[in-house]
Amino acid sequence: MTKAAVSQPRPAPSQASRQARHLAQSIVLEESGPSALIRLGLLTISLLVAAIIAWAAATTVKEVASAPGTVVPSTNLQVVQHKEGGILREVLVDKGQTVEVGQVLARLDPVAARSDVETLRTRLVSLRLKAERLRAFADEREPDFSFAGLQYADLAADQRRVLDLQREEQAAEQQVLRDQLASLDGEMTLLENKITSLRRQVELVGEQREMRRELMVEGLGSRVTFLEVEAELERMNGEITELTNQLALNDQSRKELVSRLAQLDATRRREALDEVGEVNAEISEVMQTITAGADRLNRLEVTAPTRGLVQDVKVRTSGAVLQPGDELMTIVPIDDRLIVDCRIDPRDVGHVHEGQTVRVKLSAYDFARYGSVEGVLAELSPTTFLDAQTGQPYYKGVIELSRNYVGETQGRNPILPGMTVDASIVTGEKTILAYMLRPIYISLSQAFQER
Repeated sequence: MTKAAVSQPRPAPSQASRQARHLAQSIVLEESGPSALIRLGLLTISLLVAAIIAWAAATTVKEVASAPGTVVPSTNLQVVQHKEGGILREVLVDKGQTVEVGQVLARLDPVAARSDVETLRTRLVSLRLKAERLRAFADEREPDFSFAGLQYADLAADQRRVLDLQREEQAAEQQVLRDQLASLDGEMTLLENKITSLRRQVELVGEQREMRRELMVEGLGSRVTFLEVEAELERMNGEITELTNQLALNDQSRKELVSRLAQLDATRRREALDEVGEVNAEISEVMQTITAGADRLNRLEVTAPTRGLVQDVKVRTSGAVLQPGDELMTIVPIDDRLIVDCRIDPRDVGHVHEGQTVRVKLSAYDFARYGSVEGVLAELSPTTFLDAQTGQPYYKGVIELSRNYVGETQGRNPILPGMTVDASIVTGEKTILAYMLRPIYISLSQAFQER
């Protein structure tokens, strides 16, 4: 047999034979049924779908309301002022700088304040020297001015001279009283001597009167002579009475002088002690003023009342005059409890209430790297406000943050006032299945309401 004869094609089967073959294959498939591998695959898919549905029905996700906001300190901005004012010497901080509690922010010129305090201290020493001088005068002792020291030796010398003058004045007053007493004693001695002399004369004139009376009775003497002697006796007795009265008056005056002399020292001591009381009261006032002046000197260094950021410096010019209460700068506290002022969409407010948990993401820190900060919705405004630019309404919310930093390390990534945030307020929970079926439910609900 040749090669050409071997390679001839077989005749094509007829259409009837092909249909018979296909029919035979179908009968075989119907009789044999699906293979075990297919049945296992279908079962696996069914179980997987059932597991997914069960997981979706059991697993819940949180429903949140998104609210943008800004971090603010829980307390107001700290306004740095100066109570008394003065002349500004230097400002030591710049805007945006972080300052610590007690850090010196600015200094005022101390010249005027120090001068006032030194004047008051000199006044205080002068008053104390005066009080010591008065006590020494009252106690009749030498004063102790040693506390004044060499710095105030001139003031001590002045008080010494005043004390000497006081004592000289007191001695002069005493001498005047003693002179008056001596003069009165001399006058009283003269009166006593005169009275004694007159009484002797009265005795003699009395004898003479008796003799004249006897002569007149016997007719040897005249009545006129007797009456003259009688008149002289009466005159002398009257003079004695007058001198006796004058002596009594002088004795009363003498007693008064003696009393005045005795009371002079007591009066001077009492006046000195009364003046000591007045001086002590003045000393107390001056000491209070000195304390206020020293406090003013301490306040010449303006210090930070809290840890924070310098937001605004009002005055920087050296030599500028500050009036009492003038504002130097403002500080934003950063160590205080921080809060977030957020804006809540009116569409979400029906599901939002105070006390709900909030997850706060800060735009300054990558959420994927540092995470978020937990918080609580502390306040919710009762009504809406309008945005000044867009005019859109919103509710105000206040979120209290659980900490002042982001991440795991405290103080490493601080939350600062002014940072913007995206707050997610947890309003509830729902299953993943409900979340997936919700669009279908909404579509069906709306579809059956169409006209």
